[in-house]
Amino acid sequence: MEVSCLPLSPSQRSKLVSAGYTTISSLSSISPSHLARDLNVSHDEAVEILKIASHSHRFDPLIITNNSKTNAIVTGTFFFT
Repeated sequence: MEVSCLPLSPSQRSKLVSAGYTTISSLSSISPSHLARDLNVSHDEAVEILKIASHSHRFDPLIITNNSKTNAIVTGTFFFT
């Protein structure tokens, strides 16, 4: 998933992309201190960005198409649309 899809401010998304963080997985192993330095933001703001990215990554649904119906699996549960 792209960082442009995260529920962040346009400024935060722009800073992420400018610093080379274009996907959520690119944020998965970075420390808040390192991110704060790369983005020139406070440690608290970096922690919040990483929390949002982590939350979004965990709940990124897997979409399955079956018999003309679309189902999303989120944490092992089927949602029918």
